[in-house]
Order: sequence, then C-alpha cells, then structure tokens
Amino acid sequence: GTVLFIAGYLSTRLANGKLNDKLTLAEVLAVMLVSLLIIVGLQRDMGTGAAIVAIFLIELVMSGMSWRKLAIVLGVIVLLFVVMTLAAPHRMSRIFTFTKSGSNADSDYHINQALIGLGSGGLTGRGLGQSVQAFGWLPEAVNDSIFAIVGETLGFVGTVGLIATFAFLIMRMFSKTNYLNNMYLRLVVAGVVGWLASHVLANVMAMTHLIPLTGITLPLVSSGGTSAIFVMISLGVVFEISCYTAHRRIDIAEVNESQGGDSENPVRRRRQRWSHSTDRRRSRTTTSAG
Repeated sequence: GTVLFIAGYLSTRLANGKLNDKLTLAEVLAVMLVSLLIIVGLQRDMGTGAAIVAIFLIELVMSGMSWRKLAIVLGVIVLLFVVMTLAAPHRMSRIFTFTKSGSNADSDYHINQALIGLGSGGLTGRGLGQSVQAFGWLPEAVNDSIFAIVGETLGFVGTVGLIATFAFLIMRMFSKTNYLNNMYLRLVVAGVVGWLASHVLANVMAMTHLIPLTGITLPLVSSGGTSAIFVMISLGVVFEISCYTAHRRIDIAEVNESQGGDSENPVRRRRQRWSHSTDRRRSRTTTSAG
C-alpha cells in the first residue's frame, strides 16, 4: 500500500508539472513524518521505519525530484531518526550493545550466538539439518536470525550464493524500470525494489554485526505467514508489470514527455476510458431516440 500510494502521488505531481514545488516537498515531509511517528514512535519498530524511508527515497530519486529537495528530505530523515533514537532507552541500549563488540554480557547474547553460528559453518557448512545453534541456542533461529543458520549449515559458500541470488533478483527487477513508458509503473517497481533490498541489507548486516540488531526478517527465507504473503504479492505485482515493458530502453525524458498534462496513472486511465465509453453510449442513445 505504501509503495502504490507514493507512486501514485509522485506520478500525479510529475504529470501536472508540480513535482519540485514547495507544496510537494511539504506534503512528502508531512506524510513521512506521520508514518515514522506511528511506526517508530508508537509501535517502536525502527526496522520497518527504515524500510519505509528506503521506499520513499528510491521513488523520489526515480521520479526526478531535484537534488536540493532530496537533500532536504534526507536531512529531515536523519534528524528524525537521531531524535527518536535518543528519546528511546531501548534503542540507546541496542546501540550501546553494538559498540561493545566482543563482550560476553547478557545483552550481547543474541549477536554472539549469531556470530558463532556463522563462524562454525566454515567454507561449506555443517550440512542441512546439522545445525546446533537452531536448537535452543540462537534466539529467533527461523525468523530474524535465519541468515546465521544458513551460514552454519551451508557455510561461506551458501551465504555468498544466497546474497548473490538476492542481488540478481533485485538488479533484474530494477532493470525493468528502464523499459517502462509509464512513470507510475516505474515508481511501483522501484518501490518494491527498495523495500526488498532494505530488508535483505538490514538482516544480513545485523547478523554479521555491521549494524545493531533490527528485528527485520529475511524475505523469502525467514519463517512467517504474513511476511511471506506480502513478499509474494509484491513480487507478483512486479512480474505483472514486467509484461508491459517495451523492447528498448526508454529514457526518463521520454517518459516525462509521454505523461502529457494529466496523470498517466493506470487507474485514472481506466476511469477516463470508462467515462468516454459511457459518453459515447449516451450519445448513441440520444441520436437513436431523436
């Protein structure tokens, strides 16, 4: 829903020639502020908040918003995250734990067990079904920490292969945007790519102790019904959109020119076609009655 909303709004503003207006910037910042206050402030879910920010940023860049306004958006985002982190003791605790690398304190238990799992896998791993960490040692072994279990059972080769597979999928999906002659569809695909890439990066970097633990799952790998359903729906939308790609690369200027004066949002086009067909039927009815 977030991806579709942002794509629809930005494509409409672009089609009306108002993408770089001050009102657009103000509305984008307002929507982002409310979203982060609800998700990060009230629900205390920093990981999902970061994923929404990734969706916003990639769609803003793809829409062609000026770099000066993008810098303003980025600055506001950084300021919000700093304030929300300082205002939440549990987030400060996570950062403090992250900076105490190598400690054996109870607060480091999760990441220490994840690193043990990754390290014990060696080059090729213990083998499928031979994990030790998954049976009571590593918290959330089949959810947030599944990457560590992959490293333990399949080793360095398995983790590199998994990351390479994600990279291929993400790059392949993003490449489709170059063949779409519709800004709304381009932004939808870019938003899904940003959402998927942010989840993969956050999970892998947290399990390798490059960032504090986020609680974000690994798409298509972690256990979880709701998460899997949303991933499948998102990928299905992208695969359906890929059916409408052209046979050549389409420059962004050509896309903007094709937008015309009105939004090329597919929903609006369908409404316009329905309206035109209704008018034609009424015209034929009036003519035949006369």
